[in-house]
Amino acid sequence: MIAAALAMVVHLGALSNDFTRDGQFLTRDDPGIHKLSNLPQRLLEPSWHGSTQREVGAWRPVATATYAMIWGVAGDSPATFHGVSIVMHGAVTALVVLLLAQLASPAIAFVGGLVFAIHPVHSEVIANVPGMSELWAAMFALGACLLHLRGKTSYGLGRAVAVTFLFCLAVLSKEGAAILPALLFLLDAARQELTPKDVPQYLWSRGPLYGLMAAAFGLIFVARMGVLGTLASTPPPFGMDLLAEIPRFWTVTQAWTHYVRLMVFPLDLSIDYGPGIIPVVFGWTFLGLSGVALAILAFSGAGITWRRGAALREGSTSIRLVGLGVLWAAVAVLPVANLLYLSPVIVTERSLYLPSVGAALIAAWGLTRLEALRPRVGVTCGLVVVLAGGIRSATRMPDWRDNETLSTSLLEHFPESGLGWQQLGEHYLSRDEVTRGLRAYQVSVGLVGLRWDHSLSLGQHLYRLGRLEPALYFLRRSWEERPDQYQAPTLVSDAARRLGRLGEATAAARAATLLAPENASTHHLLAQALSADGRPRQAVAARRRALAAGYAAPGRQWLHAAADFITMGDTVAALAAIDSASVVANGDAILTADVDSLRTTLSVGR
Repeated sequence: MIAAALAMVVHLGALSNDFTRDGQFLTRDDPGIHKLSNLPQRLLEPSWHGSTQREVGAWRPVATATYAMIWGVAGDSPATFHGVSIVMHGAVTALVVLLLAQLASPAIAFVGGLVFAIHPVHSEVIANVPGMSELWAAMFALGACLLHLRGKTSYGLGRAVAVTFLFCLAVLSKEGAAILPALLFLLDAARQELTPKDVPQYLWSRGPLYGLMAAAFGLIFVARMGVLGTLASTPPPFGMDLLAEIPRFWTVTQAWTHYVRLMVFPLDLSIDYGPGIIPVVFGWTFLGLSGVALAILAFSGAGITWRRGAALREGSTSIRLVGLGVLWAAVAVLPVANLLYLSPVIVTERSLYLPSVGAALIAAWGLTRLEALRPRVGVTCGLVVVLAGGIRSATRMPDWRDNETLSTSLLEHFPESGLGWQQLGEHYLSRDEVTRGLRAYQVSVGLVGLRWDHSLSLGQHLYRLGRLEPALYFLRRSWEERPDQYQAPTLVSDAARRLGRLGEATAAARAATLLAPENASTHHLLAQALSADGRPRQAVAARRRALAAGYAAPGRQWLHAAADFITMGDTVAALAAIDSASVVANGDAILTADVDSLRTTLSVGR
C-alpha cells in the first residue's frame, strides 16, 4: 500500500495535462469510442483508426474498450483519463511488490516496489493516454506471474486456465506481452536448479499451462490477422526509412546504450530517439560498441550471479536475484528491440515499463545488501534514489501539459530532434501561424526528411489556410509517395478545381473514388469537378453515388444536382431535385432559403 500510494502521489501532476500526441488521436479524434453502442464494432477494428490503421499493426481491444468506457463516463475529460492511469500505475506497483515477495525477502520486495513506483522512465506511460496499453499488459502479466508462483499444489488445469486467461488479456492489451511464457519459464528456472536435460521433464510437468497458452495465442493470432488483414508490416521508425533496406544491427546496437541509461540513470527523457539522437549508420560507432559491451557485461554478470546464487524462494536474498533481474529486462524488452523485426520506433520509453521490473529488482537487491553491510550508507542511498527518482518523475509531468509544451521541452533538451520540430510546426500551423510553422517544418525536413503523412498534413494546413499553390505541391508529393491513400488526391482535386485546373481536378477525384468508393466526399468532389468542367450529366451520376454513400449534407447535394439538371435543360428533374432538397432541409434556414431562391429562379426562367 505504501509503494502504491507513492506511485500515485509522484504522478499527480498528470491530472492537469491535456491530451497530447497519440493520446488525442486515440480519444478525442476517434469517433468510434464516443458512443458505447459503437464499441462492439470498434473492438473488431484496428486500434489505430484512420487511413493507416492496418499498417500500424496495432489491435489492442482491451485498451480501446478502456478509452470508450472512460469516455462514456466522463466524456472529453483528460483529467479522468490521466487519473485512471495514475491509479493503474499504483495497482501495478503493488503487484510488483507482491511478485518480488514470492522470490525475495520483504525488504527487497518493498524497496523494489519503491524504485518501480518512482522510476522516471515510466513518465510517458502515465502522462500519455496510450500508456494504458502498457499498464494493462503489465498488470495482467504480473498477475499471471503471481498466480503462477503462488500455487502450492501441482499445476492443475484450473490454474493453467486462469494464467492463460490473464495471458490473453495481456496480449490483447499490448502485443509485447506475448513474451509472458518466457518470463514464466525464467521464474521457474530461478526457483529451481534446471539443467538443459531437465527442460523436457519441466515442460511435461507444465504441459497444461504451455499447451493452453500456445492454443490461446494461436487463436489471438488468427483473430489479429482477421482484424488487420495481414501480419501488418509496420512502417520504419520516423526518419529511418533506410533501415528497411539496409542491415539494421549497427543502428540497433546504439539503442542498447540508451536502454541501459534509461534503466539506470534516467535523467534525460525524450519522446523521440530519431536520427538526430540515434543516427542510422553503416558500421560500428562508439555508441554501438558501447551497447554491445554493456550487453556482454550484463549477460556475463547475469550468468555469474545466477550460478553462484542459490535457488530463489520467499524470503531469499540470493545474488541470483541480480541475474534474474537482468534476464527479465532482456526478455521483456525483446519485442521492441528491433532484432526480430523492425518496429515503428527505434527506442520508446513507455516500452520499458514491464522490463523495468528487472531493473527495480537489481536496485533493490543492491540497496538492501548495502544496508546490511553499512546501515547508514544503505539507508541514505535508498532515500536518495527514491527522492531523486520521485522528483524527476514529478517534474516530468508538466512537460506533457499540451503539445506545444511537449515539443518545446523536447527541443530544449534535444534540439536535434526532427520529430520535435515537425510537431512544433504542426502546432503553429494549427494556430494559423504560417511563417513560424513553415520554419519549424523546414528545420524538421533538414534533419529527417519529409515523410508522406507529414507532406499530407502540411498540405492540409496550407489548403485550409487558402494557400492553394503550395498546398498542391505537398499534396502531390504525398500522393506520389503513397498512391494507395485517398486523402491527398481528394484535396488535390478540390484545390486544382479552385485554381481552374479542371482536368487535374477530375483526374485526382476519379483516383480518390477508386481508392475509397465508400467515402461520400470523394464522389462529391468528382461531381464538383465534372460540373465545373461542363459535364453535368456525369456530375449528376457522381452526386447520386455521393448520396448513396451517405453524404453528410444531402440537401446541399440535391441543390447541386438541380443546378446540373438546369444546365442540361431538364426542368422536371431540376424541380424534383429541389423538392428532394426541401424534404431533407430539416429546419435549416439557410438551405431552405437557397431552395426557395432556386425554385423562384427556375419558375421565372420558365
